[in-house]
Amino acid sequence: MEKMQFQANTALRSYALALLFFAAAFALRLLIDHVVPDRLPFITFFPAVLAAAYYCGLRPSILLLLLSAVTGTIWSDPTGASPIGFYIASFLLFVALAGVNVALVHYLITTLTELRARDQQLAMINRELKPASRTCSRSQTRSACKPSGPTARPMRCPGQ
Repeated sequence: MEKMQFQANTALRSYALALLFFAAAFALRLLIDHVVPDRLPFITFFPAVLAAAYYCGLRPSILLLLLSAVTGTIWSDPTGASPIGFYIASFLLFVALAGVNVALVHYLITTLTELRARDQQLAMINRELKPASRTCSRSQTRSACKPSGPTARPMRCPGQ
């Protein structure tokens, strides 16, 4: 029960962080609009989508992607004088380009997680299979050449 609550809190935090990224991108877009009006409507939303993909996970980044696509599409021509095809093309192009970025980030994070798990597994196997230090010299007797460790096998001492 506690694990489910933790996962719900984590998911809620991820969505809240994604919405915070969206608000920051929107505010930055408002500032840029005063400097360069009616240009580059999606410019601040690309980094927000990438940050959400990295820090928030797949679903919150998809939410941010869709919110940014709608907002950027409306921003591309707020007067509504453009044909509907322009809005559709703007929306689909942003979704395609930012969607590829989200997919790549998700794939890279998943691959990194798998590699870390394999690395831990190999480290554990290496610790288990690490040979016990068994050294014998010619001066040692047969009784001194005993294996060490629970799984050690008898070994031959020099001169036996």
